[in-house]
Amino acid sequence: MPDSLSDPAASWHAAAVAAWQRGALTEAIGLLEQVVAVRPDPAALANLGALLRRAGRAEAAVDVLRQAVAAGPDRAEPVCNLASALCDLRRWPEALAAADAALRVRPGMPEALLNRATALVALHRAAEAEAAARAALTQRGDWPEAWLQLGAALLAQQRATEAIDAYRTVLRHAPTHLAAQINLGVALGRAGRLEEAAAVLRATAAQAPDRPEPLLNLGGILRGLGRLEEAAAAQERLVARDPAYWPAWSNLGAIRHDQGEPEKAVAAWRRSLALHPDQPDAQYGCALSLLMAGDFAAGWDALECRWAATQHRGRARHRGLPLWSGEALEGATILLHAEEGLGDSIQFARYVPLVAVRGGRVVLETYAPLARLFAGLDGVDRLVVAGDPLPQATWHCPLQSLPRAFGTRRETIPATVPYLCVPQDAAARWQARLGEGRTVGLVWAGNPTHGKDAERSIPFAALAPLWTVPGLRWVSLQVGARAADAAGSPVRDLSPWLDDLVETAAAICALDLVIAVDTAVAHLAGALGRPVWLLLPATPDWRWGLEGETSGWYPSVRLFRQPRADAAARRWDTVLARVREALTTRGAVW
Repeated sequence: MPDSLSDPAASWHAAAVAAWQRGALTEAIGLLEQVVAVRPDPAALANLGALLRRAGRAEAAVDVLRQAVAAGPDRAEPVCNLASALCDLRRWPEALAAADAALRVRPGMPEALLNRATALVALHRAAEAEAAARAALTQRGDWPEAWLQLGAALLAQQRATEAIDAYRTVLRHAPTHLAAQINLGVALGRAGRLEEAAAVLRATAAQAPDRPEPLLNLGGILRGLGRLEEAAAAQERLVARDPAYWPAWSNLGAIRHDQGEPEKAVAAWRRSLALHPDQPDAQYGCALSLLMAGDFAAGWDALECRWAATQHRGRARHRGLPLWSGEALEGATILLHAEEGLGDSIQFARYVPLVAVRGGRVVLETYAPLARLFAGLDGVDRLVVAGDPLPQATWHCPLQSLPRAFGTRRETIPATVPYLCVPQDAAARWQARLGEGRTVGLVWAGNPTHGKDAERSIPFAALAPLWTVPGLRWVSLQVGARAADAAGSPVRDLSPWLDDLVETAAAICALDLVIAVDTAVAHLAGALGRPVWLLLPATPDWRWGLEGETSGWYPSVRLFRQPRADAAARRWDTVLARVREALTTRGAVW
């Protein structure tokens, strides 16, 4: 082996090691660059790549580490370091491939397992990420970074309580670990422990005032608590400090939407997207804000981005067919299909007869609970339930894309009702079951898994003032676990007979009035042209707009809106007082 006097590369390498040991990173990198220029051996290249990554020069590190891997393909460390550098650059598929290559050279290598877990979390393959993180922890049980990735994998699988434990484990081993503190706050929020989450994130923001992530996530938690002014203020502090910090602009868009300020929301969403266009959730949020603002011309087009958003990811179907955008059908078969909840399907089913008028053969694919109800829609040549074999078709169109295909604007909403009908025998059966007398049906709670359920649903006890209105009989159209809320009250429970939406529709047709929160039953009553009073939170879903007592979608709906001042407390007493007054007003039209 040549000594350092006769071999300059060896001398430079030794000097680089000495420079690195005394903390002179830039000097060490410069010396190693001289080494590899003379002798690009695997060890020198690997060391240079590792130091470049440590210096924050990830792109340069990747280039050098690829050379190291090519020069020494049987060495695990360079390819593992390559995976780390690719993780730094968020080049997740390449990072995963490099981590797997390192594991082929050295099975069970903990650093490679950590890189694998990190990449898999980012690629939305959470179960595999969990397995990789746990494998790393079997070898290094006190490794904070492996616990951190385990927490991320658990959180991605909606296992927030387990993720909280993982993040607390990180903090036992590394009490000042900033990412663990932030993620603990996020996990507490996902577990519904919002006040705890806010406390953790406030403390973290105080400890790291120069880092944006604590305030960013605090804004999301405060939004969940309904403390929208505080949430907005936290994001405004961030964008005042750094106007190019796009995540805060996205958060601000969501908060402004919840505040019922859709124009401000759109401006914030667009600012964020201009800074960082690859944000499917921000694109979807902006589309909903445009629709809430009544800008249907831009809103319907923007809504086509929804398939990439988290809420819709993996739900796109029939993409092998061209999307129908209003073209003449000329006898061609078109597949129309449900995509969202039952209420959305009912709302947009009004377009099905209009599609048939365009001269095609309409196949309607729907959910099983809607099949009998939609069988009576005009213009349907064939009805199928999702999952059943489908006939060949030339076009497809999700129901929520139909307003775009027809160029719907607020003034051109096809609002002729009823567009759904009830079999005569079912209607007669329910008329006989309910008998004579002024009867009002109630729905007070929606789907508990809905992201806005806490704002939309009403505690049953809050309805008690309505029972004192004389001359009325009360029945419950509520189904599911919340139907039991009415036990012991004057409200008759109809849920044992409401086994599908045809039965619910028939019951509605036998009632004088339906009073409901924003659920499929409200859409159903509106589509049947029956009187329905809809109880709305301060910032309702986009389709109900922000002002007025009437709906452009359903002429028979009367809107009772929660005052904006009640939004944070989610109070319903003022809404229900207005409902009670309307019920007792002489000559009131239902």
